Amino acid sequence: MLPKDISRKKVKYRNKLPKNNFELYKSWCIKCELCCKVCPEQILYMGEEDYPELLKPEECTKCFICAKICPGFAITFIDEKNKPMYQTGKYLEGRF
Repeated sequence: MLPKDISRKKVKYRNKLPKNNFELYKSWCIKCELCCKVCPEQILYMGEEDYPELLKPEECTKCFICAKICPGFAITFIDEKNKPMYQTGKYLEGRF
């Protein structure tokens, strides 16, 4: 049986992850702005050359909503060992 506060533990674990683990695979990005619109923390914005960027990386909760909704699979989150936390973008290259 799982503890009742399992969701809190996930959030605490996510906050311990590296702050700059958002990666954008620019050649796959279609610049649709969906990721910016769905970010619950509202920290994604369209930056240089109209590509999404994190405004405040330290406030990212690593919910992966932006990566899940991305139609071009352009967003990837990596951990401190450069392994994918949410597998999209460059980690899918060559698998199609």
